[in-house]
Amino acid sequence: MLTIADMVKATGGRLVSGNRETEVRGVSIDSRTIKKGEVFFAIKGRRFDGHGFTKEAIEKGAVACVVERSEGIGAEGVALLEVEDTVRALGELARSIRMARAIPVIAVTGTNGKTTTKEMIRTILEGSHRTLSTPGNRNNTIGLPLTILAMPEDCRVAVLELGINEKGEMDLLCHICVPTVGVITNIGRAHTEGLGREEAVAEEKLTLFRYLEPDGTRIVNLDDPWICRRQRGFRTRKLGFGRAEGADVRIRSAEIDGESLHALYIVGDKMFEIRYNSPLIHNAYNGAAAMAAAMAVGIPVERAASRLNGFSPPAGRMRVLRMGGIIVLDDTYNANPSSLRASLETLCGMNGRKIVVIGEMAELGEMAQVEHKKAGRMAAVTSVDVLIPVGRYRMDVTEGAIMEGMRIESVYPVRDNKEALSVLKSMVKEGDAVLIKGSRAAHTEEILSGLNGGGG
Repeated sequence: MLTIADMVKATGGRLVSGNRETEVRGVSIDSRTIKKGEVFFAIKGRRFDGHGFTKEAIEKGAVACVVERSEGIGAEGVALLEVEDTVRALGELARSIRMARAIPVIAVTGTNGKTTTKEMIRTILEGSHRTLSTPGNRNNTIGLPLTILAMPEDCRVAVLELGINEKGEMDLLCHICVPTVGVITNIGRAHTEGLGREEAVAEEKLTLFRYLEPDGTRIVNLDDPWICRRQRGFRTRKLGFGRAEGADVRIRSAEIDGESLHALYIVGDKMFEIRYNSPLIHNAYNGAAAMAAAMAVGIPVERAASRLNGFSPPAGRMRVLRMGGIIVLDDTYNANPSSLRASLETLCGMNGRKIVVIGEMAELGEMAQVEHKKAGRMAAVTSVDVLIPVGRYRMDVTEGAIMEGMRIESVYPVRDNKEALSVLKSMVKEGDAVLIKGSRAAHTEEILSGLNGGGG
């Protein structure tokens, strides 16, 4: 059981008031949902400051508050711990918990596919191990510590997703979770606003491999040039995946069959066929990475392949939905140039008229207009029948599509999701295949919900 004394030691903070021996039942950053016996961390965000909610947290039963400034805060019987940075303190506390547990930690990052790969690994491991995995999108400097701090006592392995958008974040995340197995799914054009060009993205992601101890294992995409060029020289064990000769988990073939993907893998002298409940061709790579990661912690490949067979991706990640007589590809969770290309290629493997709704791709910085024009060109090249660009860069997408030869009457630029839904409803008909894609900030799931009868 964690005590206030343990927290003081882990965070290096100053105990302003309270009993060092008080036991802690959990950690929270939300005064609305905090439970009796938990510690409240007053996190300062861009739009809020948790220091303004300490009173509410205490009234709901918090046994302690971790703050950056203690003046005017406190109540009888409640511990008050002052630190320089509450986010950093949260991470240090999580690191102390992780270091106290001698378990494998599989860390997954990459431009695309990290959440799906993490879920695939979890699916494999949960058949034989009590597994901690990142819930939802808790993959940043706040979400990762909260995930680790919720680790059950009988946990035997952790699968943690690491998401970054600024330089230095991977270093901090690795410091917190201390990975023993590192998975980098791929490197592509994303988060260029905070990280710069693709080369800088690669360097930041590869920090994960640098954190592995000599007895750790790096899971390497042998088909990704950014990773292959930079992963040499590491002393850790390597397991490679991909189509390349010599891959430990080799993709022999991957074929779309209607709404599913059938992939054939070679591992040693054995062959395995796996069906995924999604037509996204890149799931062949995600599955290969997941099998390699499972093998790294001692899971027999036969068991890994069996557990993956029939895997369905999480909501918003190229999930296939049937709405009456139309097929909808729900890829609303996120978007960047490389994932958009993969999604468009998947759409064009479907039968029927092909309609794509493209919401904004966020965090591209000075490359935003250029990349959105390229998005329009990609839509035209992949023979999309109808294009509906949404939001701030709609005219850039439109310009790119028309420059590449798409007919102007086939492009419907709209200002927002409500207008996009209206246009889509007015034209969609039985037999159509519709792709809806956009970054989290674009909230394109609103279009999906409206199309499925949820309003709009």
